[in-house]
Amino acid sequence: MFDSFERKEGNDLTDELISQTKACVHSIGEKWIYCDKTLVLKEGIPLSEKIETFIIPISEYVEKYYPLLMIKPDHFWLMLFTAVLESKTHPTDVVNAAIAELEKNYAS
Repeated sequence: MFDSFERKEGNDLTDELISQTKACVHSIGEKWIYCDKTLVLKEGIPLSEKIETFIIPISEYVEKYYPLLMIKPDHFWLMLFTAVLESKTHPTDVVNAAIAELEKNYAS
């Protein structure tokens, strides 16, 4: 998914961004799965709200361990949503609905 970064021969920064992004998405996914299994919320809470509870700690984690990836907020959101989708904790249509709801709430 993140191969869309323009690759140029010998572009170490691009290679580093791609490598860090893949590692970060994997790490976010692991943390999301743990959060989804252990975070107890009131029944009926929409997935978008569950993701919102995850945003602050995971953004702090990414900022600490992958600061290069926090330069653009859109990149953080893309990594977060990719990790949630790839985790398969929820059906794709439910995740897409949560993404749409969060986009409405956080779009600038």
